[in-house]
Amino acid sequence: MKDMTRKRLLWTLAGFAVAAGPEAAFWLGARAAVAQPPAGRCGLLVLGYPSNSDGTLSPEQRDRVKTAVAIVHDFDCERVVISGAPVRNEHSEAATMALAAVRLGMPRERIRLEERARSTLENARFSAPKLSGLDTIFVVSNGLHAHRGVRALCSEAPKLCSKARPAARYYPLRRFFLKFPAALYEGLARLKG
Repeated sequence: MKDMTRKRLLWTLAGFAVAAGPEAAFWLGARAAVAQPPAGRCGLLVLGYPSNSDGTLSPEQRDRVKTAVAIVHDFDCERVVISGAPVRNEHSEAATMALAAVRLGMPRERIRLEERARSTLENARFSAPKLSGLDTIFVVSNGLHAHRGVRALCSEAPKLCSKARPAARYYPLRRFFLKFPAALYEGLARLKG
């Protein structure tokens, strides 16, 4: 009986670690990506994510837009590049997020669309020309992906690297079952370099 109780306890602890690990990773990633006051002129690169199949904002897009709107509000950033082509369906990721940003109060004249990117590297590559002349560039995504976005911007536009800062907010237990595969994917991406 003791052996059975011990096994149950070990399985319970293992299950908790599997469940809590990704949540903790997203929390730590977001804590390391809290937007600090910028030096000089600031702008944002909002990384793309697929829209829902009907063209509405996906929950991940909603979080990225809310984060971007808050940063623009807090720091009066002058330019917001929203990136993302229609990847999983016919709806432009960038256009979907831009429409939501305007509805949430972001000034339309600050938004620049980049609608060719189909990956994080392409988000950085195609958006870099639209980010020139800024002193601080906030790369907006979730707590793990924002860091990869900064690495992509450094890779694709080395002159912008020193200006790039990850920016994310932590949304506890949101899309909980997607966080494990996302954390695994981001971890593998980090290992690849």
